[in-house]
Amino acid sequence: MGGLNMPLEKHEPSLVPNTELPAVNPGMPNSELPQHQSECLFQGRRELIILHNNETYRLRITKTDKLILTK
Repeated sequence: MGGLNMPLEKHEPSLVPNTELPAVNPGMPNSELPQHQSECLFQGRRELIILHNNETYRLRITKTDKLILTK
């Protein structure tokens, strides 16, 4: 599990204006939502940082392959 202690790369926030993003609809079926493979997001690591509304969250893969999101 050497990947846990590797420094995470910092990424610049997206410059796409929010007006170009589809509206959030809580009742939207999963088939209409964007999907992302976790392998692409994690890139061989076991955890990553998500920046949301100027807050930092940590998303990690547990030993039992579950996803945990913490603030």
